[in-house]
Amino acid sequence: MKSPLRLPGLNSYRGRYIFLTTLALIVISVFAYSSWKDITEANQLTQHNISIRQDNANLLNQITNQFQLTRAQVYKYSLIPDSVKQTDIYHSAIVLLELSEHIDISLFDDVDAEILNNFIFQLPIELHQNIVKLITIRSNSELWIPATRVMSEQLSPVNERVITHLNSITQDEDLNTPEAFTILARFLDFKNLWLSTISEFRLLAANRLGVFDQTMEGIMARQNNLSLRIEQLRSQLQQLHQLINDEQYAFIRDVVFPNLKTDIEQWIQLHVKAKTLLLQEFWRQDILILQQLEVLLKQYSRSIIILQQELSRQSELDIQNLNHINRTISFNLILFCLVSLIVVLIGFFIFDRNILRPIARTTHALYLQSRGLTQELDMTPRASETRELIESFNLMSEQIHQRERRLDFMAHHDALTGLPNRLLFNERLEHAIRLTERSNKQVCLMLLDLDRFKLINDTLGHLFGDKLLQQTATRLKDCIRAEDTIARLGGDEFAIILENINTPHEAEQIARKIIQLFIKPFIIDEQEIHISTSIGLSLAPSHSRNETTLTRYADIAMYQSKSLGRNQFTWFSEDQENAQESMINFENQIREGIKNNQFELYFQPLVDVKDSNYMASEALLRWNHPQRGLLYPESFIAILDNSKLLFDLTCWVIKESHRFQIKIKKQFNLIPRISINLPSIVFQQNKYREKISVLLMQYIDHPECFVLEVTEDTLITDMQNSSAMLALLNNRGYKIALDDFGTGQSSLSHLRAFPIDIIKIDREFVRDVRSDLNDANLVKAIISLGHDLGKEIIAEGVENQDQLNFLSDAGCHLIQGHYFSLPLPVSDYTTYLEQQLNSEPA
Repeated sequence: MKSPLRLPGLNSYRGRYIFLTTLALIVISVFAYSSWKDITEANQLTQHNISIRQDNANLLNQITNQFQLTRAQVYKYSLIPDSVKQTDIYHSAIVLLELSEHIDISLFDDVDAEILNNFIFQLPIELHQNIVKLITIRSNSELWIPATRVMSEQLSPVNERVITHLNSITQDEDLNTPEAFTILARFLDFKNLWLSTISEFRLLAANRLGVFDQTMEGIMARQNNLSLRIEQLRSQLQQLHQLINDEQYAFIRDVVFPNLKTDIEQWIQLHVKAKTLLLQEFWRQDILILQQLEVLLKQYSRSIIILQQELSRQSELDIQNLNHINRTISFNLILFCLVSLIVVLIGFFIFDRNILRPIARTTHALYLQSRGLTQELDMTPRASETRELIESFNLMSEQIHQRERRLDFMAHHDALTGLPNRLLFNERLEHAIRLTERSNKQVCLMLLDLDRFKLINDTLGHLFGDKLLQQTATRLKDCIRAEDTIARLGGDEFAIILENINTPHEAEQIARKIIQLFIKPFIIDEQEIHISTSIGLSLAPSHSRNETTLTRYADIAMYQSKSLGRNQFTWFSEDQENAQESMINFENQIREGIKNNQFELYFQPLVDVKDSNYMASEALLRWNHPQRGLLYPESFIAILDNSKLLFDLTCWVIKESHRFQIKIKKQFNLIPRISINLPSIVFQQNKYREKISVLLMQYIDHPECFVLEVTEDTLITDMQNSSAMLALLNNRGYKIALDDFGTGQSSLSHLRAFPIDIIKIDREFVRDVRSDLNDANLVKAIISLGHDLGKEIIAEGVENQDQLNFLSDAGCHLIQGHYFSLPLPVSDYTTYLEQQLNSEPA
């Protein structure tokens, strides 16, 4: 039996889709053609009418635009009658006349013939004639407005010179002093009076020129106001001349002020001339023509509106015709939609039977595959797409297994370096420790991190830090054995598991090799970086058989390496564990001390040997420890190591110092100057810089009574941001003191780069000024340099009369030290201030 006739390509869904689509297109095309034929015949007539009217509408729009251009040019020419605008306005009138002649009169049968005739012929001709008259008058400036030449060519230059003289005086350095504040204020008032006089004259001219359409009475009122201001000008000139009679202002008195006075008198004389020309009866000749032009322009504008309304009415008729056509199209569309709905339903039935159901069975098989179950697809492919679907299922199944293997790698390895992560590290460490139970070998665990890596992240950015970590991982891989494990535990912390160790000496050799690796600088983005590492080592089973404990021991040893100076390795010992526990307990005690108000301020007075009324001190922190008694900062500040606790203590010192100033102000009606030390943590991190800046800018009422003491080593970590922060605070009124000058990375460029007001000479140099010639010469040089730079000089650690005499002879009169007073608690320092206030001046 012969097979039935089959069209080529129908063995695939695509071929069947093309066949059915072609059949549907034929049916739709026949239907569309019949509809198109009916609609086209009705649309052609409407389009013909629209085309003719559109041409006239475009022409009318051109006339409207040209009319607007002509009117604008008339206004511009009436204001500034130059030759270019004269040519433009004349040309615009000709173009408007030519365009009006091309209007199709037949389209405006319903428009009044007189209006149409005026629009096409009479109005354009009259506009042209009046524009010619306007040009004739405006071409002669003497006939137009004679006063304008006086105002532009004579008055304006004199006014500019007067303004220049006044700016020169008010910006003169001799007046920018507190003593000259009254004179400067009087000159500023005189400048405002001058500007007011110029504005009053301009308003008089503007009113006369018709800008504000003011009556003659208003113009005369302006004239009276102007006369009053001129009298005030002359009166204040006389008063200012008396104020600057002092030799201190000789340049202003003898050079600038005479020129100012001469120019003002010249302006007064010229303004009388201009005012006379403005107020005479025939001050301009073009007003009548402009009024006639305004009437013609309004008539022309009304004619345009009438013609546009007629075109709009005709457009509404065309819209009605188009609406009828649209209703016909809508009916055909509804019919087309019904036919399309039937086709879609039939297509969905075929799509569901041949595509959706096979896909559903394939999806179920995928679900079973994801649950670990397998199922073969029991279907016979009827088309190429179904076969491809089954093949895709098998391929996808293989890809799922590959993806699982990849996810397992990602779950156990660090994304940045590709090293095992903490999870895989713990598994391998646990496995390595178990192996030691069946052998005589040992396992060494190394924990290491990069010294001061946080500083690199904060200053050079996290992307730079990531590249450094990647290069570190590469170097570490090259120095360990194949059976060893290197992992990244997070941040800049790495761990190395050394298996099959016979003696601790073997681990020490590898640790030394790792430290040597860091001697060679890292090259990142063409920038050379030197960095070291601190390593902690623990040993299994000697130290512990538990992986968590072994890791903690190695971590303790690593921090011991850091505390010993970094760039070294340290084995774990029980003493380290006890020391760390003590350190943690001490930090907790500091937190409790802050919470329970155990800290207090002591104030060490600063003495000016030449001024007994000098009231200043340095705020020093003390801790009233409940068990250990009174503790000095050196016994607990170093433990904080630039942590947030140190920042919190600094904020507390600032607030307490401010409260003490408020208390003293209420009690003695004075505000003593207080110096406060800012630690390096304030400058090393953006968040702390911002917080301390906000505290100092918003909390302190009298910044001029605060001195912020910083050291050079504190500032050079981030010079740009530190300089910007100190400049902001200095502008607010805070004094900036460079503490311990000479002991840090001293550089004269720092005195230029930072807004330093005070230099404090370190006690190390003051102590031996009488016995050590080098210290004596160095102190003299610092004092001389500070005075040459306009800085205050304070000597710290003055303990005897010989030191005081030497410093006084060298020119340093601000003294701080035990010779005058030890640091005093609040009550004693308050008594000290009271005694100073009650003592007789020397």
